[in-house]
Amino acid sequence: LVLLVLPCADPIHCWNSNFKVFTCIRVISYNGRPTVTQGQHADLTCELMETNEELIQISWQKSTRGYRANHNFFLITPSQGPSHVKGRGDRVSFIGNTTALVGSIRLGDVSLTDEGIYTCIFTVFPSGPYKAEIHLNVQIPPVISVAVDTPPVVAEGQESILATCTAANAKPPADVRWSTASARQPLSLTTSTNTTLNPDDTATVRVHLKGEPSRVMHQQEVQCLVNHTTLSQQKVVPYEIDIHYPPNSVKIIIHEKPPQAPAFQCLVDANPPPSEFTWKRSVVHHISFPPTHFLRISVYIYVLLCVYTCLRLNRSNLNETGGLLELVKVGPDFSGLYSCEVSNPYGAASGFLYVYKGNGVCSRLDI
Repeated sequence: LVLLVLPCADPIHCWNSNFKVFTCIRVISYNGRPTVTQGQHADLTCELMETNEELIQISWQKSTRGYRANHNFFLITPSQGPSHVKGRGDRVSFIGNTTALVGSIRLGDVSLTDEGIYTCIFTVFPSGPYKAEIHLNVQIPPVISVAVDTPPVVAEGQESILATCTAANAKPPADVRWSTASARQPLSLTTSTNTTLNPDDTATVRVHLKGEPSRVMHQQEVQCLVNHTTLSQQKVVPYEIDIHYPPNSVKIIIHEKPPQAPAFQCLVDANPPPSEFTWKRSVVHHISFPPTHFLRISVYIYVLLCVYTCLRLNRSNLNETGGLLELVKVGPDFSGLYSCEVSNPYGAASGFLYVYKGNGVCSRLDI
């Protein structure tokens, strides 16, 4: 609240006391620098005090971002009440009282173009006009997002941007930070900040979360913390780190549900998940006994020898759906070395399972 004391410069407009001293004081009470958030309403208060002179009119002028030239936009008279100049300003309403010499107005649905200088002018008789300037400041909440332009890929010794938290088009600039407190385990990460000032005086703040990508980082939760004058409390945006890496740890498991034929499941750790699964089966003719701990050596030798002899599975006896291989029926050639080869854009890997079926018993050996 500001009190503006205006001495009278012209003795003609002042009254003369018995002591021949010209006395002329006008006090305008107003809110000098109000701040509002975009989309809310702004109350511009202005009141003329310490006078008994007749009020002729109250006028409002403005010079804003939307229109720099100072111009009248709202008038209030005791006889006719409020009126908009040239029909403009339907967002403006009178919340004052002419009898009490209160000329306050309310500006609804404020935007950045409304920011500027508003002048409240009281015209009284006979002393003339008295005015005060109100500087309206408009603040804009940030548009918050968390993303990554290019998914980081596991690469030895190379630091990458794991995620970027952006608080865009805010006024004033937002305070943006990263927190790893919610991660499952400690992460060795760094941050860097980039602030861009926009032509309309808003600012976009980007904070990059950096680190050397690894499988252990994948799906770890971090948090972007944003503070701003327009927010009643800190904004917390959780984000799961997304790390891309080639297939690893391919494993085949077998599902047996008699009397149905068994099914094979190819399990793999890869991101993104493999888009292609290639199944193969090879027969080891010289092995005719159930697998034991000695069989592993034989299978390894066989894998080396069958590089050029492995045949694709007979598609007439199976159903293939991604990593699931369902056998329609089990024939005499069910036993053998099954392999599942998977790939994604970053590499390929294979898993093996040796299956032996004899005397109604199905034995298997992971490779």
